[in-house]
Amino acid sequence: MNRKIFGSGFLIAAVVLAVSVVCIAIGMLDYCSPMQILSAIVQPLIFVILLTLIFTAMVSQRTVNSIIRHINEIEPEKPLENVSFEELMPLLKKLDMQNRRLEKQLKRAERTNGEFKVITENMSEGFLIVDRKMNLLTCNKSALSLLGLEKSEKLSLHKLNHSEGFRRALETALSGKRAEEEMTLNEHYYSLIANPVLREGFVKGAVVVILDVTESVEREKLRSEFTSNVSHELKTPLTSVSGFAEIMKDGKTPPETVADFSASIYDEAQRLISLVNDIIKISELDERSVHFVNEKVDLHKLAGEVIERLSPSAEKKNVTVTLSGERVVIVGVHKILDEMIHNLCDNAIKYNKDGGRAEVRVFWDGNLAKISVSDTGIGIPAASQARVFERFYRVDKSHSKAIGGTGLGLSIVKHGAMYHNAKIDLKSTEGEGTTITITFETE
Repeated sequence: MNRKIFGSGFLIAAVVLAVSVVCIAIGMLDYCSPMQILSAIVQPLIFVILLTLIFTAMVSQRTVNSIIRHINEIEPEKPLENVSFEELMPLLKKLDMQNRRLEKQLKRAERTNGEFKVITENMSEGFLIVDRKMNLLTCNKSALSLLGLEKSEKLSLHKLNHSEGFRRALETALSGKRAEEEMTLNEHYYSLIANPVLREGFVKGAVVVILDVTESVEREKLRSEFTSNVSHELKTPLTSVSGFAEIMKDGKTPPETVADFSASIYDEAQRLISLVNDIIKISELDERSVHFVNEKVDLHKLAGEVIERLSPSAEKKNVTVTLSGERVVIVGVHKILDEMIHNLCDNAIKYNKDGGRAEVRVFWDGNLAKISVSDTGIGIPAASQARVFERFYRVDKSHSKAIGGTGLGLSIVKHGAMYHNAKIDLKSTEGEGTTITITFETE
C-alpha cells in the first residue's frame, strides 16, 4: 500500500517536473545560455521534489492510520465479517481458516476429555496421574475417597501416603518401569498398578490404578481357613473310626465290645455324613454353583413341617416346640429356606435345657415378612455373639461336640439369608435363651 502511494507521488512529481523543465527551457532558449537555463531549472526542481515528498508523506500517513484502525476493529473470532481493505482479505481468510481448525480441535479435545472423565469418574477403581515430582495432577472420585482428599487439593503424594507399597510403586514408575504393589489402608487391601508416562524418551510422570481386592483377599482367607477347619473336623471322626476298626480287625474283640465299637463307628460315620452334607450345602450357597429355582413359599406351613420332622429330637431332649403367627408367603428357594428354618429349630432344641421351650413365630411386620425362633436354652455369651455365624465356630467346643453339631448350622443360615437378601437379628442372654429373627423384604 505504501509502495503504491509513494510510486504515485513520485510519478506526479516527475510529470510536473518534466513539464516545468520543458516550459522553462523553451522560454529561455532564445536569450539564455545552457548554464543559465540549468541554473534556472534547479531551484524550482528542488521545490517541486520537496513539495511532492511532503504531500506523499501526508497521504501515506493518513492511509496507514486508516488501515491500522481497520485492523484494530477486526474481530478475531469472525474476521470475514469485518469491512476492510481488499489487501487485507488474504490475511482475514487465513485467520478464518485457522479459527475453524482450532474450533474443530477444541471440540475434539472436549469430546475426548468428556469421554475420559465419564469413564474415570464411573470407575470403582482409583485412578490418578502424578508428575515426576509426585505432585497430584488429576484423579477420579474413587481415588479421592480412598486417599481422603478434597477435590481442590494439590498435594505431593509422597507426603500424603506413608504406605511403603504406595511409595515404592510411584518411585518405580517414575524411574521408567512398570510396578505392581500391594497396599493396606483402613483395613482394606489394595493392588497398585503404576505405569510411567514417557515423552521423547523422558519420564514426565506416572499413571496409577488402585484396585480394591479386599473381597478377594478375604475370600482367600476364608477359603484357607475353611480348608483347614474341614481337614480338622474330618480328621477327628475318621481317626475314631480307624481306631475302632484297628482294634476289631484281629477278631479277638469280645462280642459286647464289638457292639459298643460298632455303635461308636456308626455315630462317627453319621457325624461325617452330616459334616459332608453341611459342607456341600454351604459350598453351594457360597459359590452359587447350583442353579436354584424361586417359587412361592409359605413360611408358616414350612415351619410346621420342620417342627414335625424334629419332633423325635424334641421329645428326646424333653423340649416343647410351638408354632404361632400367620400365613406368610414369600418368593424364594424352598430347599434353602427349609435348611435355614431346620438349623434354627435344631439349635433351639439341641442347646436348650431339659424341659425347656422353643417357639417359632411367623408374622408380617408391615411389608416385611419375619420368622423368629426363640428358646429358653443356655444362651450365647456377649463376646461370642458376633462370631456365631462364622464357619465351624463353637461357643463351647466340648459341649457342642457332645451334642453332635458340625459348627456350620448358623453359617448355612447366614448364607441362606444373604441369598434371599434377608437380614438376621440375634438377641441372646447367657443362661436365659436366644432369639434369632430373619426379615425378608417382599417389595
